[in-house]
Amino acid sequence: MMRIKFFIIVLLLAMCGGAMAQCYQPTMNAARQEECGGNYQRAAQLYREAQNCYEATAQQKTAAKKKEAECRQRAQAAEQCKREEEARKAAGERRKAEAHRQAEAAAERKRKEEEAAAERNRKKENLTLTVGGVSFKMVWVEGGTFTMGCTPEQGGDCEEDEAPAHSVTLDGYYMGETEVTQALWMAVMGSNPSYHKGNNLPVEQVSWVDAQDFIKRLSQLTGCTFSLPTEAEWEYAARGGSKSRGYKYAGSNGIDAVAWYDGNSGDAKHPVKRKA
Repeated sequence: MMRIKFFIIVLLLAMCGGAMAQCYQPTMNAARQEECGGNYQRAAQLYREAQNCYEATAQQKTAAKKKEAECRQRAQAAEQCKREEEARKAAGERRKAEAHRQAEAAAERKRKEEEAAAERNRKKENLTLTVGGVSFKMVWVEGGTFTMGCTPEQGGDCEEDEAPAHSVTLDGYYMGETEVTQALWMAVMGSNPSYHKGNNLPVEQVSWVDAQDFIKRLSQLTGCTFSLPTEAEWEYAARGGSKSRGYKYAGSNGIDAVAWYDGNSGDAKHPVKRKA
């Protein structure tokens, strides 16, 4: 009976020892597989379990512990990379959304600017105004882009300060149909400074300061806002505005058809609107 009991105990110990002998290496193998697959958190857990195997030697436990620490570090690094990647993606989405918002805002601003420009340049009727019984016409000049300065049709008649030619864009505006006549100046200012008198002659002997005073009074009398044309506005209108045909002079390639000058004026003043 004692023999049987001893045999059973030995058998159980052998079975137990065999089972224990199978703990460390399979666990280590499983941990390595998880590690190779990038599952560092699970690999660290398995390396921890391998350290608790009964048959593991101190050296094996140390090796398993070292591997556990490495895997935990890799797991933490992978988690950090994941968080950083998510943060980058979130930042990218925010930038994309902001860029989209800015693009929409820019498109809306451009649309409003184009609408405003279209309204400013919308064809308008010429205006006829009357001050003190004297009527004068303001002609609507449709806005557009033109080349200002010394253009090819000017030939050798360009001045130095007209170069280089450059592109200028203007909104629509009103411009007087003729020079300010002496009759209009009298109606606004109450006096006529011109040397050569004549109601339909252009006013003369006027300074820039006088012109500013005239503009101020004319604006008050009509309720409109007047100003002297800029150089670009004058040149654009003289070239024909948006309907320019590239003439050398204002409206023609022949100066006699459109202007009074020392070659055809007889050294005299002439009424407005006598030339094309």
